[in-house]
This record gives sequence, structure tokens and C-alpha cells, in this order.
Amino acid sequence: METISEGLLSLQTVITCLATLKKSMSEDDAISCLILGTESSQVYVLDPEAFTVLTTVRSSVLPLNQNVTC
Repeated sequence: METISEGLLSLQTVITCLATLKKSMSEDDAISCLILGTESSQVYVLDPEAFTVLTTVRSSVLPLNQNVTC
């Protein structure tokens, strides 16, 4: 759903699934990136320290279930 508020265009979407991916080590206490799947078929990888988007991937299907491996 797109809305225009004060001249800014924004797109609101719903997160459909979450997963984590170890950033550099396979140890249990290693820092993990957060992987978000949305109902707009976007998959986002977030930086675990700054919570900024590292990368965005457009999926051809709605992400309802994620299995993240490296």
C-alpha cells in the first residue's frame, strides 16, 4: 500500500519470516545478520551492529519460510 504524506512517498509492507545468518564465524555466540522476508517479495539482510540494510533481493515468490545457510 503506497501512501503520500507531506510530499514523501512511502511503501509499507509486512514481515512474513525471519532468520539469522552468522556474519563471520560458525560459533554459537558469533554475531548474526538478520534476514527479513516481506509480503512484497523482498528479502533484506540487515547489519547486526547498525541495523542498516546490507543487501536487498527481490524474490519471485512470497517468502513464507526461510532456511539460511552459508
